[in-house]
Parts: sequence; C-alpha cells; structure tokens
Amino acid sequence: MSIKLDQKKLLLTGLGALAVITGVILKNSAEQLKQPESIYGTWLGPAIFIGGWALVAYSISGNRFDPFVWLPVIGIVAAVMMMMMARKKKQTPSMIWGILFIVGWLAFAYGVGKGNNIKLFLTFGSTMLVFASMLYFLPKQREKCVVDGPGFTLFTLAWVGIAIANAM
Repeated sequence: MSIKLDQKKLLLTGLGALAVITGVILKNSAEQLKQPESIYGTWLGPAIFIGGWALVAYSISGNRFDPFVWLPVIGIVAAVMMMMMARKKKQTPSMIWGILFIVGWLAFAYGVGKGNNIKLFLTFGSTMLVFASMLYFLPKQREKCVVDGPGFTLFTLAWVGIAIANAM
C-alpha cells in the first residue's frame, strides 16, 4: 500500500505548524526566563502562533471557507489566548476556555480527517497527543520548572501527524 502526499499541502501545513510551535516556544520561553513582558512574550510569540494557525486553516480548507476547519481554529486560538490572559493575571482560567479548547481540537481533527478513515485515525491520534502535552505534561513541567520533558515533543509530533494527514 502506498500513500501519495500532496507536497504543497504538506509544505503549507508544515510551515503553519512550525509557526504555531515557534509561537508557543517564544511565549513559554519568555515566561520561563522571567521576561513575560519582553517582545517575545507580549506580541511576537502570540502573533506567530496566530499566523501559524491561519496558515494551517488555509492549507486545509484551500480557497473556500470550511466551517469544520475555520471555526475550530478560531475557537482553539480564542481559548488559548483567554487562558494565557488569565494566567498572566495570576487567575485560574474559566472552565469554558478549557472546554472550548478540547471541543475545538476534536472538531479540528474531524475537519482535517473527514472522509478518510486513515486521516481520521491520524488526526484524532494527533489530537490525543496535544491533549497529553497541553493538559497534562506541560502544566506539570511548568510546576516543576522542567524545560526538557515530553510536553513539547508530544506537541511537535502531533503537528507532524496533522501535516501528514492533511497532505493525504
């Protein structure tokens, strides 16, 4: 069995994923270095993150508005931004943002994988890696000041799976 990959979709999704990952790394690094008000933490990291998500959504939906892609992406980005704002104010984020994050990722996985069982398996598997990373490992790593744990590795692997699934 051979699987053909659309190289343009792989490139665009990969570049978008790289931007999302870079944005997260810049923002988190600024926080871990106790420089949350630096250019990396205030606007550059978040701007690259949002731009990456826009490129991912565009690469998946092409020249049309696909509500199964764009609406989950908007929900995920809004949830992340609101949770970051709450953390910055030393507040516990509202549960609604966590629910929107989870539902957004599940809907996004469906939007990427719909119509193909292999793609669905890959996107939902990637989503589980994101959940393990963002909802379990990275919070624990932040608590213990661990910078080289499995959190970012799982997040990166998830994006590899999403890029491959979109290119199928």
